[in-house]
Amino acid sequence: DAYATALNNFQSTGVIVRAAGNNPSATEVGGLAGMPLIYSDLAEAWLTVGWLSVQGSDATSSTVTRQGNQCGLAAKFCIFADGTWITSGIGGYNGSMYWSYGGSSMAAPIVSGGVALLSEAFPNHTPEQLVDRILATADNTFFTTTDTLTFANGITHGYNSEYGQGILD
Repeated sequence: DAYATALNNFQSTGVIVRAAGNNPSATEVGGLAGMPLIYSDLAEAWLTVGWLSVQGSDATSSTVTRQGNQCGLAAKFCIFADGTWITSGIGGYNGSMYWSYGGSSMAAPIVSGGVALLSEAFPNHTPEQLVDRILATADNTFFTTTDTLTFANGITHGYNSEYGQGILD
């Protein structure tokens, strides 16, 4: 409860971005990535990020392959990014300073960068408004939506349990 309270307090000034997990046969996100399902106050400025790979120039004319966990019950606040072959400075093998990795932990920083760019472009937005912009503009053209989320300004966006809101756009 103390951790959830600390996260909720942080959301007054920032967006929480959590990696969903890297198990393609899992129908739900990992435990920490799904915290807003238990602590509903956390859902306002929270993004759970899944891992997929996109082969081609855009989602509608490309091959999209989910590599990690499905969004499952977290679909309303779940988004995907291509976290495949991301060069990281965390060190590699054989003495290399950089190495390419794949996973939802590589996709999550891409979404965090999107939050940072939106925060710069819209400095008066609250963290909740930034999350709404990201979710409402996600590319969901490559899958069949099964439900919709309505945002404060009346915009609706379709999602499903596998891909959540879609791909960061």
